[in-house]
Amino acid sequence: MEETLAKEIEEIPHRQRSPINFAGKISCPILLVHSLDDTIALPESSVRFKKALEEEGKDVEIIFYDEFAHLKAYSYPSHRVGKKYWENCFDFLRRKLRILD
Repeated sequence: MEETLAKEIEEIPHRQRSPINFAGKISCPILLVHSLDDTIALPESSVRFKKALEEEGKDVEIIFYDEFAHLKAYSYPSHRVGKKYWENCFDFLRRKLRILD
């Protein structure tokens, strides 16, 4: 039987698969979005990632929201916070892609 090189994501330690390890390979503008009430991923991880990207000379922006955590009702576009998130994302894309309204 042929041995496979594929691994399940759980087999790769979090630190090895963290995006911060690939900051130098990114070639497009990056928008980091993070919530200050996120209990799954700490805001500090986005701050560290932004710093790593900046050190590599990458085009990066970060937006923090007071409320916008994973799997919360206010993350949806129908909620005022979700609506603001999508407006910010589209604004970022318009600026980076130089799209005029």
